[in-house]
Amino acid sequence: MNRDEIPADLEWLARNVSEWPSGLESKIFNEDGILFNHTAYGSWHYVETIDGFDKPQWLQARQLLGLAPVDVERWSDWIEWVGGECPVSKHASVCWRGVGGREFGPITADYLDWSNSGLSEPIEAYCYRLDDNTATPEEEEEWEVMEEKQNRQKYSAYFKDVRHLDYIDVYRTVSLFDCEKHGHAISHAAKKLLLTGVRTGGKNVEQEVQEAIDTLTRWLEMKREDASALRAGELGE
Repeated sequence: MNRDEIPADLEWLARNVSEWPSGLESKIFNEDGILFNHTAYGSWHYVETIDGFDKPQWLQARQLLGLAPVDVERWSDWIEWVGGECPVSKHASVCWRGVGGREFGPITADYLDWSNSGLSEPIEAYCYRLDDNTATPEEEEEWEVMEEKQNRQKYSAYFKDVRHLDYIDVYRTVSLFDCEKHGHAISHAAKKLLLTGVRTGGKNVEQEVQEAIDTLTRWLEMKREDASALRAGELGE
């Protein structure tokens, strides 16, 4: 279809309707341009008997007419309804599908009787509109992967490659993070903290933590002793 082939009714719809009824792909506009079929809640409603224009035709017509891009609302996939309480925020916009395959909505979730569609058809599935802060499961997974990669780049010192190892123990851990470079006391305290409460010897958690504190306190004392001696010229560079 080119611009000259757009039916008059479809052109009227394209020029006068800037937002398609959310969540539905069904044909709900008739060829006479009658498009307003609102529910009591001011939402769009599915009309099974109307043979009209569908969303792809409407979008194509808007593109051919050079109209401004339409803001596309994002909706979740259809989710099987297994019963129970309202599964989304009561303020969310939802569409639902009856067991006969008919689709209804959108409607505010709080207005919907989740035990029945209200049309003698139990709810078979539902979908809900995603707000700006809601991601689909696929987007959440992609975001987690990207976030992990960014963290590894930003905090590279926090991560060590252990793909060549079948397992790591506490000694490998302190070695991977080079705890010995500032003295044995650091690695000694690190091992105590890593094994707090799980080491043999009958020591409780408080004792293990206190010993680690004592070790680190002594390390600080030695650093101060060395610095004082350096300033006094008692130690070489």
